[in-house]
Amino acid sequence: MLLLFCAVAASWFIWHRSGWWAIPFIAFATLVKPFYVLLFAAFGLLMLTNTHLNRRESLRSLVIAAGGSLLLIAVDVVLWGGTLRTEAWAYLSHSLDYTWYALPSENQYPLNVWNRTAMQGFVNAGVGAGIAQQLSLVTWLVLLGITLWRARTTQLTFRLAFALALILMYWARPVGWGLVFLEVVMVLAVWERLRRPERIALTVAMVGLALSRWVVLGQTANGETLNLFTFQTAQFPWEVWLLLPACWLVLVLSTWRSGDVQSTVNAQV
Repeated sequence: MLLLFCAVAASWFIWHRSGWWAIPFIAFATLVKPFYVLLFAAFGLLMLTNTHLNRRESLRSLVIAAGGSLLLIAVDVVLWGGTLRTEAWAYLSHSLDYTWYALPSENQYPLNVWNRTAMQGFVNAGVGAGIAQQLSLVTWLVLLGITLWRARTTQLTFRLAFALALILMYWARPVGWGLVFLEVVMVLAVWERLRRPERIALTVAMVGLALSRWVVLGQTANGETLNLFTFQTAQFPWEVWLLLPACWLVLVLSTWRSGDVQSTVNAQV
């Protein structure tokens, strides 16, 4: 939840051309979870493809945020000291060896159920962890390319741009125990672009998904299962292969709708 707050805050400041304020949020999120770089990169590219935004000002905000964050991260790493830097580099360069991915498939439960990422889905299908990681990044690039292609012909709101970047990050990250606030982000991102029946359908689907978390958590507390927060299984990780692609598709398709966006000012809210 804290990292999601940092991601929202940083993206909000960048969108409103206040890149300086985004620096500490980006640096903190990236140091804790380096794969948040995927979110910020996608969000920045979506900003630059938005023709209704001043591209020069957007680029300036992005450069300030990115440059300042890199500097702050570098200072922090220097302050670690030589011993910690050596240990951190050893871990990062062999990170898969420190995870359950290195275990035989029969010993990966329940982590291979909790982890709702494309990489985990590939591993559960029998693909080696290294190849699975590469495949997840390749598909992220493909989906990002399609997203940017659509974004160049529409006016994205902040909410829609952030939701797209978040869904893509959820897809490509190597580890993800939860799809934090996915339901809330989805509803807020596309609400103004949907018709009444579509709003009802989306709300029912997202509420149902949220309630399912509590049901399976109750089952876990009662000792009926170890699934914790998800009904998916290692044999069929439906949140990976169905839920995330479906959310991305809904967001992309909503870019064909002008919704209630009447001006550039409204589009930035």
